[in-house]
Order: sequence, then structure tokens, then C-alpha cells
Amino acid sequence: MEVDLASYDYIICLCSGGKDSLACILDLIERGVDLSRVEIWHHSVDGREGSQIKFDWPCTESYCEAFAAHIGVPLYYSWLSYGFEGELLRENAKTKPTRFEVPMPDGSVEVRQVGGTLGKESTRLKFPQITADLSVRYCSAYLKIGPGRVALRNQERFVGKRTLLLSGERAQESPGRAKYAEFEPDDTHLSGRKIERHVDRWR
Repeated sequence: MEVDLASYDYIICLCSGGKDSLACILDLIERGVDLSRVEIWHHSVDGREGSQIKFDWPCTESYCEAFAAHIGVPLYYSWLSYGFEGELLRENAKTKPTRFEVPMPDGSVEVRQVGGTLGKESTRLKFPQITADLSVRYCSAYLKIGPGRVALRNQERFVGKRTLLLSGERAQESPGRAKYAEFEPDDTHLSGRKIERHVDRWR
């Protein structure tokens, strides 16, 4: 489909380091997008707090960093504190807070923390299940989708702007993904309220 890429202030590519997300970024380049408006976001599923249980390949983050540097696009991280291990071993506790990187006007990057104080205490103590239910297939909901939403909702720079969120979700991967809309307003989109934030999702 054709999307008016020039109409967006920010184009955020959610990048796992796999072939689907890299193909999305390469497609943007082939379409002649202005790379100064493009950012790569990677969700660190293992967290940054020294978790012993590892879910991601050890080379993934350095690979994403090398790719971003090669095409000249900034890379920002977001993660659930203590990552996969912290959620897997959660017992009579609230879900951990989310941390994410935010670019500063002076060129530095600030790490912010949001959440971890509200909600009920509960127990996980189970590995993710193969199901369409994101409450039990929690690796996607809690370690990827959630941190991305938190990071976008808690940055003032997206208020009053148009943002395109790009994700590589192939319809061929599963019957569930085949039902996703290719283009629609994202869950973080806000309209008709005191705070306006235009966010479209392009799968």
C-alpha cells in the first residue's frame, strides 16, 4: 500500500534484529524516505539489570546498533525492568516498571522509568504459552508491546505531532496475524482530548 511518508514528523521502526523488521527499514529506504525523521526502537527482552535467564541471542543488540550506525539512524532501547526473568519469576508482586531511552536536546540520551506502582499483586511463575491470548503469551505483550507503548506515551516530543509506527508482522506467520489490519490508528493515538497525539500503525 502507499503511505504518505512525508506527512509524518516521526517514523519509528520497531526492530527486533530479525529479517521482517530489517526488511521494513530497507523498504523505507527504497521508497526514498527522509532518514532524519526515522528512529529505530529495540525492546530489550532480557532487561538491563543483570538477569541470569536469557531469552534473546547475545549478538542481537550489537547487531541492531551496527545496522543503525551503518544507515545513520538513531537507535533507542526500551525494556521491562529485569526483563523476561523478572516477569517469569513474579510471585505475589506487581509487574516491574518500564524503562526507556529518550533523546535530549544536547544530543545525550536519558533513561526514564514509568510504572511499577499501580495494579494488583499477582503471580506468574509460568513460561509463555502458545496461544493468541497475550496475557499468557506474555513475552510479546509484557516485553515488547507494553514497553513500546509506555515509551511513546511518556515522551512530550510526540504531543501534537504525527508519528508512524512501523512493525514487521507478516500475515503468513499465523492465522491471528493474518487478521491484523495493515494500516490503522495505533493504541497510543490520542484525538479529541486535551493532549493530541497522532500515531498510525503500519504493519
